[in-house]
Amino acid sequence: MKQAIEFSHKVASHLILTARKKFPFHTLLFVHNGALIVRLGKTEYFVGQSQCFWLPTGALYSITALPLTTFSEATFSLRNTYSLPETAGYVTPSQVTTAIFTELSKTTFEPEWQTAQGRLLRVLRDQLSECEATLDNISTEQQTINRFVRIICDSVTKIELQLPESAKNSEMADLCQQKTHLLPQQLFDLIQSREWLRLSRSGKKTKQIAEMHQVGEDKVVESLKEISL
Repeated sequence: MKQAIEFSHKVASHLILTARKKFPFHTLLFVHNGALIVRLGKTEYFVGQSQCFWLPTGALYSITALPLTTFSEATFSLRNTYSLPETAGYVTPSQVTTAIFTELSKTTFEPEWQTAQGRLLRVLRDQLSECEATLDNISTEQQTINRFVRIICDSVTKIELQLPESAKNSEMADLCQQKTHLLPQQLFDLIQSREWLRLSRSGKKTKQIAEMHQVGEDKVVESLKEISL
């Protein structure tokens, strides 16, 4: 990192999947529109519109951005001497934090440390130093959508070929559609495409993937082309 704090804004025109690894800096995610699914260790967490998620250095994670999602990342160098959350989890953004992410997302360049944008990043750091990150102290609604996402992700990993019955629960299905603007079957198809990419990265051929999931190889090939890497 060149700066003590750096900022980037991203638009997912298609499904985006990052590599699962550890990073030598801290990261604060903010979702402007759409949704992210953060795989932290072996557990998936849903991060929706106007939510923040904190990932300290050393955390093993990957990020899935659903299509049409816009989100920002603020990364904090280990050179920072300010007190920052030590554990990963949801951070409740203040009005100031939300305003800073909104303002910085309008810039078309990387903010310089001595500019007005750089000063905003320092205010963001100050805001964050007063926050706690949590994976447990979350709302019932958040628990429900997390459970729904995990049901779908687990079913895809186990090579279940159809949307599981437990994901058709009206409360969870309605919440899924409200938060993602996707039908449960559409989310299932996206997570299935993500799994095909994971298998492809691990060395599996498209023909093998198609046979495992009982679909045509053309479908796997076309799906992989649509994923933003």
